[in-house]
Amino acid sequence: MEKDLKFYIVGGAVRDALLGRESHDMDIVVEGATPEIMKSLGFIPVGKSFPVFLHPKTHMEFALCRKEVKTGPKHTDFEFVWEGVTLKEDLERRDFTMNALACPCEVNIETGEITPITLAEEKTIENCYIIDNYEGHQDAINGLIRCVNPIHFIEDPLRVLRACRFAAQLGAYIHSSTMKLMKRMVNEGMLEHLSRERIEEEMFKAMQPGVYSEIFILRMEECGALKVLYPELDALFGNAEKIIYHSTGDTGLHVMAALRHGFNYDMHTKMGVLYHDIYKPKAYKAETKERHDTPEALQYFHSISKKKKYSYKVIKSIEIAIQYHMKMWQVFDGMCIKNFIDMLSEITNGFKEDYEYLLDDLLLVCEADDSSDKTEACIQKGQTKERCQLLKKISKDVYNICKDIKFRDVPDYMDKEPEKVKEKQREMRISAVKHYFKDNNYNFNKEK
Repeated sequence: MEKDLKFYIVGGAVRDALLGRESHDMDIVVEGATPEIMKSLGFIPVGKSFPVFLHPKTHMEFALCRKEVKTGPKHTDFEFVWEGVTLKEDLERRDFTMNALACPCEVNIETGEITPITLAEEKTIENCYIIDNYEGHQDAINGLIRCVNPIHFIEDPLRVLRACRFAAQLGAYIHSSTMKLMKRMVNEGMLEHLSRERIEEEMFKAMQPGVYSEIFILRMEECGALKVLYPELDALFGNAEKIIYHSTGDTGLHVMAALRHGFNYDMHTKMGVLYHDIYKPKAYKAETKERHDTPEALQYFHSISKKKKYSYKVIKSIEIAIQYHMKMWQVFDGMCIKNFIDMLSEITNGFKEDYEYLLDDLLLVCEADDSSDKTEACIQKGQTKERCQLLKKISKDVYNICKDIKFRDVPDYMDKEPEKVKEKQREMRISAVKHYFKDNNYNFNKEK
């Protein structure tokens, strides 16, 4: 029975190996098997209708070669057919040619060890025989995202987001015919059937460190998905910036430049970069020309975030970015030391270590905002790389000074009312920071 089964490594693991990239997942498909055969070999079924099984020792997933039959408008509305399905049919249902690659392998059923079948003595995946029915190997090398089968592609609206995400992860281009399909799917309202959880999952994958996150947003904007799923982000594009400050001349393009600067930022930091100017279109259209970091800006984001599935950490990073990415620079423009300390206290929830990441995120947002599409006029006004590094140093130094002054450092703190202790602690922090500024010859602040 085992001899009749054929095992294959498929999809991203093969693609990444061919590109010399590290892969975190290995997908295995089995040709010639049935659920009964898999269970008789000791594999553990996952769900009743989904033909995936776990190895009893390694818990690696093994999926039967399968076809999917569309049963409804949602991306989850499928029935699976696996009886008699071949590897070629399994690969045809996949999204992109670079993911429709397979490599035959041998599996030790007892131990779960997987060994690629090679044409050379050294058993590495690069030397394996690669099954490639759709020129996916060449597309992967060329950095081209191209759908395998247009009929199957349009059955799953999530593939619109996946195409944009792969473009961001691989720094790849989307084939014109595939982009045309994506636009059609958007125009026909197919994205309306996607859950927020799956939408946000693709967003967060595209915002990981080492990913060209701006490409994800730009391709979403190009196919129209951004306007449908993230209208607040789509509104950034076409909002004119003063060319003297931002060379891109457009808020959306400025934010994209800032994201590119933050290529290696953590996901929640990148989300802060993405949303830091979210209120600009509304602020710029207001007759009063109000600032875009006002309380109204935060209220606007709160109204948006209700519809999202963002984590607490992401929401807090965005809120802090919106509120303080402009105010932080006022430390160089005469902001008094007391106000600077109070601002850092607000950001870090009273200088608590668990909230230090919010200050770290904010300083990186400030750097990306200040360094991305800066003009010569900005540099002449003192907006230099050195100034940005100084902001980071001063902010972290002041944070650490204030954090290290605890309640117990207040004289006779056990005998004082809590409010009195808090007031004295603040005075001690202000005094310590004043000495810090004086010792370092920082003369751009008012002392009061």
